[in-house]
Amino acid sequence: AWAFHAPRAGWRCWVADESKLLVHDGSAWTENGTSAGGREVLIANRTYYVRTDGSDSNDGLTDSSGGAFLTLQKAWNTILTLDLNGFTVTVEVGNGTYTAGVNMATAPVGGNVIWDGDTTTPGNVIVSVTGNNGFTLNAPCTVTVRGFELRTTTSGNCLVASKGLLQFDALIFGACAGFHIRLDTHAHAKASSASWTINGNAQRHFSVALNAALEISNSTVTVSGTPAFSSAFAYAFTGAAATWFSTTVTGAATGKRYDVSQNAIVNTFGVGASYFPGDVAGTTATGGQYA
Repeated sequence: AWAFHAPRAGWRCWVADESKLLVHDGSAWTENGTSAGGREVLIANRTYYVRTDGSDSNDGLTDSSGGAFLTLQKAWNTILTLDLNGFTVTVEVGNGTYTAGVNMATAPVGGNVIWDGDTTTPGNVIVSVTGNNGFTLNAPCTVTVRGFELRTTTSGNCLVASKGLLQFDALIFGACAGFHIRLDTHAHAKASSASWTINGNAQRHFSVALNAALEISNSTVTVSGTPAFSSAFAYAFTGAAATWFSTTVTGAATGKRYDVSQNAIVNTFGVGASYFPGDVAGTTATGGQYA
């Protein structure tokens, strides 16, 4: 047996077969990673469930009306009570329409989070918000959003990040009062070997500003139904960068193709000025570059 002299709060110890994690709370060791008065420490990946017939009084651990959460925000708030301990939490969101998004303003401890709708048929899981954003990341962590149809009315954007890394795949961007994708203040969004569909109007499909970065590579973007972009499909300003590498964009839209200014860069790796959909030529100004 092992003996510890004067263990301190926060010390951790695995038992020999790694079936349990012991955590010391300053007065005693407790099993399974739950420190008295502290965070539960994960010893494996975890899944929470959200359903339209769930309840925020549930624990979120079972895919049933009596087990799942009702709202996305409750799932995030629960994740914040954990020590992820290097593991990943996946939130499985069931079919239906959700009229409230999620504001991820605080980073979880020690791991990444995946929001998982229906990656085969994203239209089965709709986040349709009035007067607010769909998914907002404002914390230094990595979050993946996949398998949703996203819409906003009155005001609000579909995906927003001002900190952290936001990864996305298998989305449908529907009608949006603001921007489909909005990145500010050093945020980073990434889609690699991904695919998504755009079938709704918006002010901009993507907007990057204040040194934010959007990185798209080896992906497929399908524009359906000739949506209109009242500002521009692609918009970058104030030192931001958007790179679209080896990515296929098909379909038609109305509005300006791109608007790049204030030392920002949009790099399509030489595909040409007609790469982004639209019926108005793109523009650059005050140090903005399109390549």
